[in-house]
Amino acid sequence: MQKAWNTYYDQKGNDDKSSLVSSLVSGKLVVPEKTHPRIKNVAGAHPAGSALITFNAAAFCSHGAVQNENAPMSKREAYEYTTALNTLLADESRVQRIGNDTVISWACCGNAVYSDLFSGLYSSETQSNGLDEKTIKDATCALAQGRRYDYEGIRLNPDEHFHILALSPNKSRLAIRFYLTDTFGVFAHNIEQYYQDTEIRRPRYDKTGFLPILRLLGQTIRKQRKDENAPVKKQKKKSAIENVSSEMVSAIMQAILNGTPYPVTLINVVERRINVERDVPPDKAAIIKAYYLRKTTNEQFKEVLQMDINEESEYLPYVLGRIFSIYEQIQLGAIPNINTTIKDKYFTSASTTPARIFPILGDLAAKHMRKAWKSEGLKITLDKVLGTLTQKVGDHYPSRLSLEERGAFQLGYYFENQKRFNKTNKSNEDNEQGENND
Repeated sequence: MQKAWNTYYDQKGNDDKSSLVSSLVSGKLVVPEKTHPRIKNVAGAHPAGSALITFNAAAFCSHGAVQNENAPMSKREAYEYTTALNTLLADESRVQRIGNDTVISWACCGNAVYSDLFSGLYSSETQSNGLDEKTIKDATCALAQGRRYDYEGIRLNPDEHFHILALSPNKSRLAIRFYLTDTFGVFAHNIEQYYQDTEIRRPRYDKTGFLPILRLLGQTIRKQRKDENAPVKKQKKKSAIENVSSEMVSAIMQAILNGTPYPVTLINVVERRINVERDVPPDKAAIIKAYYLRKTTNEQFKEVLQMDINEESEYLPYVLGRIFSIYEQIQLGAIPNINTTIKDKYFTSASTTPARIFPILGDLAAKHMRKAWKSEGLKITLDKVLGTLTQKVGDHYPSRLSLEERGAFQLGYYFENQKRFNKTNKSNEDNEQGENND
């Protein structure tokens, strides 16, 4: 019965041979459908649905082709692609909304576990369908290496063909932000590489296994502060990620999924946030490391793009960042209850014009070292570390640091801080906070 109906459906309306054209989908001669059904459930688009394929300007109507005759397909083919998209978009558990874009994914076999694994790239805090962070990492690692992975009786195959589609609203139409298709093993390999790129030493309280894309995007925008005085009814719930431009989201996603360099807009906006906030938190340090791993050609810089500190490196910007951290530790050791440190006043200028700022910081550190400290052991330790680092620099400070060199400076500062914090935390846990163990 189904075969008979399909034959009738395909032949209906084909009596007038002059109206037949080649279908863009099948290549068969068909009567082109002038208007296609609308696509629904795309964030920001018209609630009643929007068209994915549409033409409404005279310039498009060459050779008398009007409306969707410019992209000819049969009524059945138009029904099929719109129904398939609407079915995927209706499943909210497998639709990701990143910025203004709506992202859907599917495997050719129809198994939804592939999409669930892919969704883990976005946010480790909102995993659906029972996939925790460890399962996502283990499965991604296995598939990236070309090995099959068994999950609750389902065997996942790295050769399974996989599709990723991002739709963006554009007035009454939809724009395809990007459409990627490859085997799941290739995507898994590139995602695994992203995990490794952003892996970095973090504070003990930070249990992040990998940096989700939503967290990464959150580092490119200003932190949202809730107005406590504003009426509750007027406080609109809106994700801060919506403030990220669709172009940046698309460029970052394609860089991750294709294994290509990250867009320069990513490092530019992260640097701008660091300059404003005067701090290098773990997520921003991870972004700096990941960006330059794929971008820099400086061999000295590559040596410090590691998960943890490289104490043997003599790369000048990196060493200067470590020295700045030591100067700050000296200030905190001399004045334990200080509210504003040299980081709040000098961090941005020190990472930009070291020759102008570091002599000032050196004089301040010398004054702080002459004061009486609560912990003489810490004082001696910092003095030794500072002496070792200053020998690597010598008497000459660079007048300016480039954007890439500022990244090295910030990583040096971050790693030296993590070295201090982790030692302090370990001492606290062991209850051995003597004057020589601070």
